[in-house]
Order: sequence, then structure tokens, then C-alpha cells
Amino acid sequence: MLKLAARKVSDVRENVRENVRENISDTEYRVLELLLTDPDAAASVIAEELALSRKTIERCVRSLKEKGLIERVGSDRKGYWNIKV
Repeated sequence: MLKLAARKVSDVRENVRENVRENISDTEYRVLELLLTDPDAAASVIAEELALSRKTIERCVRSLKEKGLIERVGSDRKGYWNIKV
């Protein structure tokens, strides 16, 4: 099961690199990469990991949602990010 999940993440990463990369900013790309490895990550955790402000991360996440690349599944507290690419 873990092998399948790792392959799926790898496939999504490749798709992002090939098809999505040109339509998003570098910061959005970094956020997307982090969400691929940790879909439960909170904005504060992502901000710390990328050495950016929480507000910048929230803006990137909002942009990624508007572009249809990610969606929130479940509540803000117990949900996770679904990568749609």
C-alpha cells in the first residue's frame, strides 16, 4: 500500500512539473510540493518550513484553489488537502 501511495505522489509530481509548472509562481509550486508530501499541513507549518509568512502561504493556497489545483476535504481542523492534478 505504501509503495502505491509513493508511486501516486511521484506521478502527481511529474504531472505538476510537466503541465502545471508554467501556470503557477515559484512560491505556489513550493507550497504544492509540500502539500504533496504532507496533505494535513497547516499554513503555519508550511510557512515555517518555507521561511515565509503565514499570510503569504494563505494567499498561495487561495490561488491554488482558484486555479483548481487543490481542494480542501473535510474541516479546516481535521481535513486535508487533495491535490487535483
